[in-house]
Amino acid sequence: MVEPGGRNRPRWSWIERVPAAAVVGALAVVLGYLTRVWVRASAGPLVWNDSADYLASAHTPLWSVDRLLGPRPILMPLVLSASHLSLEHLVEAHDAVAAVSWGLLAGVTAGCFRGGWRPVVAGGAVLVFSLTWPITMWDQQVLTESLALSTFALLAAAGVWFARHRTPARGAWLVVAATLWLVARDSHIIPVAAVGLGLVGAAVARFTGPRRTVVLTGGFLVAVAFLAAGSAQYGHRDRQPIEHVYVARVLPYPERVEWFAHHGMPEARALEALPEVVDPGGLHATYTPVDAAPAWDRWRAWLDRDGRRTLLAYTAAHPSYVWSEPEEQPERVFNNGVGLATYRPLDLHEVPWIATVFAPGVPLVAVVAAGAVTTLVVRRLPWTALATVGAVLALTSAPHALVVWHSDGMESARHLLVPTVQLRTGVLLLLLAALLGQRPREICPPSS
Repeated sequence: MVEPGGRNRPRWSWIERVPAAAVVGALAVVLGYLTRVWVRASAGPLVWNDSADYLASAHTPLWSVDRLLGPRPILMPLVLSASHLSLEHLVEAHDAVAAVSWGLLAGVTAGCFRGGWRPVVAGGAVLVFSLTWPITMWDQQVLTESLALSTFALLAAAGVWFARHRTPARGAWLVVAATLWLVARDSHIIPVAAVGLGLVGAAVARFTGPRRTVVLTGGFLVAVAFLAAGSAQYGHRDRQPIEHVYVARVLPYPERVEWFAHHGMPEARALEALPEVVDPGGLHATYTPVDAAPAWDRWRAWLDRDGRRTLLAYTAAHPSYVWSEPEEQPERVFNNGVGLATYRPLDLHEVPWIATVFAPGVPLVAVVAAGAVTTLVVRRLPWTALATVGAVLALTSAPHALVVWHSDGMESARHLLVPTVQLRTGVLLLLLAALLGQRPREICPPSS
């Protein structure tokens, strides 16, 4: 006679109790890592001008003010320190961190569905999206993009996990993931603060609960965003970007120079007389470079002290500037190359076709988003945690992108990478919720 649960149970029966989401997530980590190693093809690290700043920061003492509140966000220098300042080790860390981060998002997404094939399709879609070249190409480069995208995937996974069951522990993980994303790049302050305020408002209005947990989670998100903003301000990390804005969007235009001169900008006449850089082919906008000569120290001191405030005053006096300036053609930026492809490594392998399907242009992504929402309504599906997080990511990507574009006048293609990936990730989650979602009666059909 065999006792219940006794010794004759098959040795590997525990496998049946492993959640499908965990299996999908683990496979996504392994497949993602192996693919990223293949994509990089053992090519060496790519170094850019900004790389030197991160290396310099990584040479400062770990707990020094220069490290914690310095001219660069702290995550990249921290990973460089953990890599013993080896750029080879850094790009290997990029591969591993990206594989784990996107694998977690694939697993959490898979966990939102029931049935034998739905979790696999959902997790597989996230995995394939994470392997498109606009995402994988940054693992080889000594820049913040790889870590920014990986910590974004962690944040998205934590967001879905929290939205499904709003417990204090999951709220804490969401705050930790948001903090990691914030210390990767300063521009992430906008969506984190927006989500935090949204959570607080939703809980106060009793749209969601438990009220205390949601309010505390939202409050902590706002707090860490505020701390990140303070760190950026203390380290004067907006000093060079704001100069780029003036170089590309103020100095080439006499009427704007006159307005800023009337509002305190020094050396206006001398700056207006500087020669502009003009593209003979008309593909790039003109800009007015200002050299590093001491003659411009007074102007740069004014920029550091009053430049952003005066630019905001100009925006208030000319409200259409916010949306009309990004629409100008050619785009009013410089050092932008031919767009995102400028940064693509020459030796990069690519999984065929996936970028065409999973990384289309923003207008097509907007059409897909509208179709996903329509499908949710037509199919009468419940607005699940996955759909909610997808919508939040997509909606907050717009102000994120707008602030990123207006905060710098150089390399807009690279700087807009994270908001664009944020938009595509949100729409992908929405689309999965619309296409794979089930009504409650389909998940648990009534007994006959």
